[in-house]
Amino acid sequence: INAEYGEELQEKPKVKTIKRIGEKNENRPRPLLVSLEKRATLLVLLKKARNLKESKQFSAVYLSPDLTPHQLKEQKTLRSTLKRIRLEDPDGCYFIRNNVIQVG
Repeated sequence: INAEYGEELQEKPKVKTIKRIGEKNENRPRPLLVSLEKRATLLVLLKKARNLKESKQFSAVYLSPDLTPHQLKEQKTLRSTLKRIRLEDPDGCYFIRNNVIQVG
């Protein structure tokens, strides 16, 4: 992980632990829960994670913070609301920032 993703994101995180989470599924690999030594490194990596979309090798790799079940539910509700608003106003520019739907 350090060598592969680190080069793509121009960071070299020090990994404490890596473990697979979720139930086994033949259709896709289970997510990895990665613990880093420093929280500051985590925050930098999460900010740079969107750069992975532009990479040919890692375009299907996603980084996201580990959320509680309550936070996951809130995020899902917020995303579905955003999707509905975008369908109602396709010319508008809407996005989520700090758990609030913003107009840009």
